[in-house]
Amino acid sequence: MSIVMVDTHVLIWAIKERANDAQKHKVKHAQYLLHQLDKQGAQTVISTIVVSELLRDVEIDKQKEMYMVLQKNFLIMPFCNRAALECARIAKIHDLKNPKEDLKDTHSNTAMKSDWMILATALVNNVQVLYTEDKPLTNMAKLVEEKITVVPIPEPVQEDIFDPFFY
Repeated sequence: MSIVMVDTHVLIWAIKERANDAQKHKVKHAQYLLHQLDKQGAQTVISTIVVSELLRDVEIDKQKEMYMVLQKNFLIMPFCNRAALECARIAKIHDLKNPKEDLKDTHSNTAMKSDWMILATALVNNVQVLYTEDKPLTNMAKLVEEKITVVPIPEPVQEDIFDPFFY
């Protein structure tokens, strides 16, 4: 059984069905991805960092309900001690390879730290594939590409005329 992780935007598009005009098509793509992962029996995990990012825009009285939906459908992995060590390692590798990079020019410092934490959580939980459309996270994952594959959300493909996803 493969272990896969999905990033925050996959869930924003698939569950909340929220996207800007340029990303409207991503809603169906993300829903298709989750449908396919479920159909394949993949163990789909999310980080507690992703949970926090996702729930941030949910009304307080609805957060627990949304959390229960996430808990029912995904294995939620915490940002633990091992992940903290891995996060520091990834950050140090990044800094050594990009000594003059100005975080203001590339990605906010807070967002970058969240991305490192998500990636570190994936690594310590033996995630084989990370689905994300986040370019900075994808670029960070290149630092550890021998350990994890980062894949964009695939476009829906109707393999079977009876596939209920398409009806």
